[in-house]
Amino acid sequence: MTDRETQFQIVCVRWFRELAYRPFARLLYHVPNGGKRTKAEAGIFKAMGVQPGTPDLHLALARCGYHSLYIELKAKGNDLDPEQFTQIELLQAQGHLVRVIWDDLDAFIALVTAYINNAPLDQIVYPQPPGRSAGALLSLARSQRKRRRF
Repeated sequence: MTDRETQFQIVCVRWFRELAYRPFARLLYHVPNGGKRTKAEAGIFKAMGVQPGTPDLHLALARCGYHSLYIELKAKGNDLDPEQFTQIELLQAQGHLVRVIWDDLDAFIALVTAYINNAPLDQIVYPQPPGRSAGALLSLARSQRKRRRF
């Protein structure tokens, strides 16, 4: 997670917990799966069950026919990596809603507000990184993932 993504996430969580949805504040939490760690710390986190590619935020609240909402926050110019695509596909297959927000607080607010209020989610526009469609990113990630297999 870059410094820009960290700051973006802090703003999103602060808006949710302090300004908008205090009753649900403890249900939105960060999944500590990124960041720089020593080899020893990485080994401990792996043994504790940290799963690479898990989205940054989890809202453990069933709404809109989904078990919960996962949100991956990205700074503009940053793409999803193959592990993130794999994890997103697994979570979606289990009935979770997963969305990626690229550096857009308004999109985060629209998504969370619609989700909590059981509003239609298909009308929310999620900006993609410049010059890349979601399909192109998925194809790229799948091709990279195939290359990594033994």
